[in-house]
Amino acid sequence: MINRLKIMDLRMLPLAVLSMVMVLLAACGGNGRRTSPYVDVNTDFNHIYETIVTSADLSHAKGMIKKAYDEERIGEGQKKYLEAIVVYRAEARFDSVMEICQQALDASDTKNDKTLTYCIYALMTNSAVASENNAAMLQYASATETLAQELGRKDKEFEMKATVGYGMVLLGNSEEGLKMIDQALADLMKYDSWNCLNSYLIASKIKVVALHILNRPADVVDLCEKVIALLDKCIAHPEGIKDKPLAWEKDKESFAVMLKLYRTQMLAFLSNAHAEMGNRDLAMQSLQEFDQSEQSKSLDSQRMIVPALGELKLFDRMLAVYAKIDKEDGGDTITESYRDELKLKASAASAKGNRELERHYLRRALNLEDTLHEAQNMALMAHTLSVYKVHDEQMKAQDAKAAAKLMLVALVALAAIVIFVVVYMFRLYKQKQVVALKNKALVSSIEKALEYKDRYEMAERALEDAENRACEAERNSEMMRVAIQRTAKGKEIALRGDNAGLDEELSAVAAKEAENANDASPDNSEDASSLFEQIDRTIRDERLYLNPDFQRQTLVDMFHSDRNRVGRVIKDFSGFSNLSAYINNYRLEYAYRMLRDLDNKQTIDSIAKASGFSTVRTFQRLFKDRYGMTPAEFRESYPGLRTNE
Repeated sequence: MINRLKIMDLRMLPLAVLSMVMVLLAACGGNGRRTSPYVDVNTDFNHIYETIVTSADLSHAKGMIKKAYDEERIGEGQKKYLEAIVVYRAEARFDSVMEICQQALDASDTKNDKTLTYCIYALMTNSAVASENNAAMLQYASATETLAQELGRKDKEFEMKATVGYGMVLLGNSEEGLKMIDQALADLMKYDSWNCLNSYLIASKIKVVALHILNRPADVVDLCEKVIALLDKCIAHPEGIKDKPLAWEKDKESFAVMLKLYRTQMLAFLSNAHAEMGNRDLAMQSLQEFDQSEQSKSLDSQRMIVPALGELKLFDRMLAVYAKIDKEDGGDTITESYRDELKLKASAASAKGNRELERHYLRRALNLEDTLHEAQNMALMAHTLSVYKVHDEQMKAQDAKAAAKLMLVALVALAAIVIFVVVYMFRLYKQKQVVALKNKALVSSIEKALEYKDRYEMAERALEDAENRACEAERNSEMMRVAIQRTAKGKEIALRGDNAGLDEELSAVAAKEAENANDASPDNSEDASSLFEQIDRTIRDERLYLNPDFQRQTLVDMFHSDRNRVGRVIKDFSGFSNLSAYINNYRLEYAYRMLRDLDNKQTIDSIAKASGFSTVRTFQRLFKDRYGMTPAEFRESYPGLRTNE
């Protein structure tokens, strides 16, 4: 694999990590087998794809791609994608890879090919990481994650989620970024297929780099030991891993080599973490185990052990590794990582006293510094834009989540309100039915009571008339008797010619009349009862209660009595505590009779005024206290009456 990966410390390891991702993508394709992303392995595109990703010599790759395109055996989008892979593998010009991939996305045959679009975005993600373009990395990783989810690729969906989380760590949102990486690891552990295991191992290496950036070597140690234990289990029991590539099903040793390569890389991470914590013995122990692995001889593995060699001050070996990298990997790459690597090489040469080599590396670092300075402003702008984009995406997601939650709450609240209203209306309806039945029963009882009262008043009037006639007859009889006696006595006195006797008789008659008058004085209880009867009859017959301004003084003037006596008589004989209650009783009865009149179409307000009440509110309150319902409810309950009031 020809990648220009420059290592100063673990901050440069994302390049190595994502390069390995690319290798695995190329080797496994879209379905875990050594084929192209397409199911049909007989297409020209698949043949060219496999040739590119498996061949060490890519000198003829571009010609093969152009010929297939000219003969219309592949589309424009496929052509651009294959060319991007060649540039990625053979030239390691990552910015160019992203430009070519963008052209591939714009091609007409790509727009309707979701699988090809997914592969292009995955390659763009790797290129963005390798070129340290964090903004582009987040953008392309998010797109790859979405497409993987739509294609049902759970492994790549969660792997890209971990990549997005790593990008958030780089942009300063470390807690949220680590949460995304941890969630991706947890989701991948739910599956036992090779694709998910592969993505889990890649996501683990991504987390190692993120933890190193956050200066948390202890967490790196815990993670590496956990992954190494998992790999040891898989190496011992490969049959527990499902859906392995077909070649590895036949050649189990090749599968074990791949797992051991991962284990070797984890040992490099572990050695560096122990060295950072000052645990030199443990670091040397991990380094020794690393050296014993056959996979440690590869260039990628040697790159990964360089940070540990620097921490352990093994500068001879460190310079030897750098010399091997320079020899096999070629010239400079314009990145900050490579600049920092050159400075580290110079430091290592200085520590060994090799001044000439130190000056060589420093000169190259200074030349690179000038070139990088021009790109810093653009990098800052890209960083700001990436932060904005991530924040904008998060805000959109939060807004959508909040809107959905608000909609759910609104629907639940609406449902609760509807249920409450229905229950309330049902209860109100039932209550109204109960009240209507109660009111009808009350009306029936009131009608019977009024009927009995009317009969009683008629009987009372008849009895009173009979008593009056009897009293009148008795009075006339007495007057006749007195007249006869007076006539007989007068004749007798006159015959005697006794004038003195005649005067005496007249005086006796006058005294008798005065005595009768005294017996009828106001203090007599019978006369008080008689006074009340007169007052009551007058109020009823003349309907004095219909006057809203009716007062006690009216009765005082009519019956030539005083206020106290009138008030006392009404209180003693009416059954009410005062004149107002007594008068309102007649007003209520009058209003009741008006309300029950089927021909009376007056409003309740008009009836209240016609009955002598000064205000409608007073009328309604007293009516309900008296009859147990309002005037409107009475009209609703009385047979034959209905009202819209």
